[in-house]
Amino acid sequence: MDHISASVGLDGVNEPEDVKLIQMLLNKNRHLIPGMREIREDRILGPKTLDIIKTFQTLVVKLHEVDCLVDPGGKTFRTLVKGAAGGTPAAHASIPAAPCEAPSLDQAISFPLRNRNVVPFTAPPLSKGHHRFFGAPRKDSHGGYRAHAGVDLIAAPGTAVLAVDDGKPIRFSPGFFDNTGALEVEHDNGLVVRYGEVSQVAGLVRSGAVERGQVVAFVQENSAGTAMLHIEFYAGTKQGSLSQRGANVFNRRSDLVNGTNYLMNASDAV
Repeated sequence: MDHISASVGLDGVNEPEDVKLIQMLLNKNRHLIPGMREIREDRILGPKTLDIIKTFQTLVVKLHEVDCLVDPGGKTFRTLVKGAAGGTPAAHASIPAAPCEAPSLDQAISFPLRNRNVVPFTAPPLSKGHHRFFGAPRKDSHGGYRAHAGVDLIAAPGTAVLAVDDGKPIRFSPGFFDNTGALEVEHDNGLVVRYGEVSQVAGLVRSGAVERGQVVAFVQENSAGTAMLHIEFYAGTKQGSLSQRGANVFNRRSDLVNGTNYLMNASDAV
C-alpha cells in the first residue's frame, strides 16, 4: 500500500496497478471529502478518479497549486497513505449526507461573492475563525441536534451578494435567522438557492428576474456581531417550504443538496 511505480493522474504514467492502488486509497480517505461516494477500483483513470484526486489535493492536502497528479513519494501520496492507515482523524465520520444527490450542471455556477478569499468553508479539521461547513452539528431552537444545511461564506456587513446563475426570485423572508433575512431564487440551471443572513435589494422580488452575477442582496450582521452569507442549495425537484422541521436531520426540504463542490468549482464573479 506504500508504493506506486510511477505517477498517477493528469498527464501521469498511469500504470493500471498504480491506478487501482490510488483508487483504493481514495476510498479509504473518503471520510475526509464531503459527499464523496466509493469509486470503482477498476484500474482505469476516468474523470471521476481525476476529480476526486483534485478535490483531495484541494481540501485535504491543501496544495497551493493543484495538479491532479499523485507522484511516488509525493505529498499527495503520503497524505493518502497516512489517512488510509488512520493517521489522519476521521473528521467527517459523523457528518450526515445530504438528503438528495447534487445534480450535475451544464455550466459551473458563478461564485456568489466578488472576493473568493473567505474563511475556509469546507469540512474539518477546524482552525480558528473557521465557520460552519455543510453538515456541521448544530443545535436547533429547542436545544436538540440538527445538521447545518448550508455553507457559510464569511464577509463583512454590506458585502454584495451575487446571483449564481440567471433565475427568478421566489420570496424574501425578513426573519430568517437572528435578525437577518433570506432570499430564495429559482435558477435557470434547475437549482433553488437560498441566500441567507442577508438584507434585501429593494424591489428585487417584484422585478421577476435576476441575471448571473447580479447583486441580489447584501450580507447583514446578526445580533452576535458576526456576518456571513449562509447559502443553501436545493435540486428543485420538490415543492413547499425549504425549512421543514422534523423532515430530516437538516430540518429542510428533501431535495436539499450539499453545495460545497458547486462553490469549489465556481467561476469567478465578473
